Amino acid sequence: MKKTALVLVILLVVALIVPSAHAKMKIGLGGNVGLNISTMVSDAQGFDTNKKSRNGFVLGGVAEFHFSDFISLQPEMRYAMKGLRQEVSDQGFYYKAKYNYDYLEIPVYLKVTIPTGIAFGPHAFAGPVVGIKLSSNYDVSTNIPANQLPQGTLTGDGTIADQNSIDFGLGFGAGGHFDFGAHGISLSFVYNLGLTNVDGSEGAESMQNRCLSIIAGYVYTFNK
Repeated sequence: MKKTALVLVILLVVALIVPSAHAKMKIGLGGNVGLNISTMVSDAQGFDTNKKSRNGFVLGGVAEFHFSDFISLQPEMRYAMKGLRQEVSDQGFYYKAKYNYDYLEIPVYLKVTIPTGIAFGPHAFAGPVVGIKLSSNYDVSTNIPANQLPQGTLTGDGTIADQNSIDFGLGFGAGGHFDFGAHGISLSFVYNLGLTNVDGSEGAESMQNRCLSIIAGYVYTFNK
């Protein structure tokens, strides 16, 4: 909790100091929604076997602090669904597992916009992403008898215990936007590279989030 509070304070200070130092800068506020296509990577033996992505949604708010027509700072706060699925089937037997991780994510992107002189313009961005874990659970369906499953195999449904509460990573992406006066709509493709071990249990193999997002957004810009 102390780490979470520290991260939130730092991000809040950045969001407050930057606009106050540039009183006449353009400030935009809005929201975004999109699709998350997520998975995880690990060095654990057999982890990648029959691994599939988890599809979920991402929803949140966004602010833009424009230093110029080219450069802006874009902090966000969003709810993001991540995780992965594993499916195994052989000779009529099956094992299907869903591992669901939901986060409150706070990315802070440095964004570069290329002015084109028309309503449409491309942009690219990159920056750190802090995720605060809201929940981690599993849902397993199988017709394999319990005594034939490897020891420790999850069955049924429940909470995944001993998972780290903070997920730190790097996000980067690109897209395009249409501006209609003070109103702007955008479509971006974002890749989130998780750097923190998701599994916090003692002696656990390293496991990190990976996520591709397709996000549509709307921003209203003041002082434009």
